[in-house]
Amino acid sequence: MGELFGALPTLAYEARVQILKSAGVAVWDVLASCTRDGSLDSDIDRTSIVPNDFGTFFLSHPHIAAVFFNGTMAENCFARHVFAQLKSQPLHYQRLPSTSPANAAVSYQKKREAWAVVAKRP
Repeated sequence: MGELFGALPTLAYEARVQILKSAGVAVWDVLASCTRDGSLDSDIDRTSIVPNDFGTFFLSHPHIAAVFFNGTMAENCFARHVFAQLKSQPLHYQRLPSTSPANAAVSYQKKREAWAVVAKRP
């Protein structure tokens, strides 16, 4: 996001948020909370998952046209815990490669190329 929209990590958090808002980008975790012993997605205790309230979020932001997932776990959690509760949202959904350093199999350049679709979103 920093490179795509100029919201570089060297800027204050509030400035980065304003840049993304001005670009029409919202960043929100699929999960409101969960418990995990380590930092890996595979460490998440599946019984502890509490998803964010996307139904209310989308109703409050009807102009949203696309949802991009930061990796497989985000997409799977959305599919399992959120999607069925949505009222036929006509949205574009797309999984992108996780930006996590744990996803070392994908180079930074390949991740950046894939994430460029966010700047070109519908």
